[in-house]
Amino acid sequence: MNKLIRSEWIKLRSLRTTWILAILAILTAMAITGAATGSVKAGTSAFERVDLLLTPAPLLVRLFILVLGIMAFSNEYRYGTIMPSLAAAPIRGELLGAKLIVLGAFGLVLGAVVTLASTVTGLTVLSIIGQPVSVFDGEILRAIAGTVAFYGICAVLGVGAGVLVRQPTVAIGVLMPWALFGEKAVGSFLPNLASYLPFTAGAQLYAVTTKGEPLDPGVGAALFLTWTALLILAGMLLFQRRDVT
Repeated sequence: MNKLIRSEWIKLRSLRTTWILAILAILTAMAITGAATGSVKAGTSAFERVDLLLTPAPLLVRLFILVLGIMAFSNEYRYGTIMPSLAAAPIRGELLGAKLIVLGAFGLVLGAVVTLASTVTGLTVLSIIGQPVSVFDGEILRAIAGTVAFYGICAVLGVGAGVLVRQPTVAIGVLMPWALFGEKAVGSFLPNLASYLPFTAGAQLYAVTTKGEPLDPGVGAALFLTWTALLILAGMLLFQRRDVT
């Protein structure tokens, strides 16, 4: 298994797309957070300032990390490398497990870098405009840690979508609109149901406060992980049965 993990890491780091998506994620997070915190007006409460510091970036940055996870698996089919991969690792569950471990770890590390970069950017902007905040409140630190975890889960979820669909354009074409608009559309008709959908539940991980929300961070995280596990399980069942050609 260790050899498989090293092999998957070599595959991931050798792709130019990996680093392009990582850089775009960092720059996007910094730009969004800088713009959001720069719009703060005099008299804005400390809670609102912290909310603008932490919550806008994941709405778009998650898309880059989802795409990273999708392409990590679906590109194997796209470029025909799935055959030699399975020749080297005939037990398909081990191959998928290695990909999940590598992408999950990379998602967490990238998420930490993204969160650090965007938080420093936001704090700097708030300080420049004379609206500084402290991030050392326990609830704020929890939200920062939750943001990193959210990105890591998104990377794993992306792998699950790639396994399930195989075609990167189809997986991206379905998952991206769902992440951006799908759950909001469901919420406009069935607001009680929307809270339990994957990304809405996962958003509780990086919410600054969950007072008045139907889910607390722990329940939101559990639901997000459950949806991710179901997607991976469905993909794994198909992966075991499909012909790879």
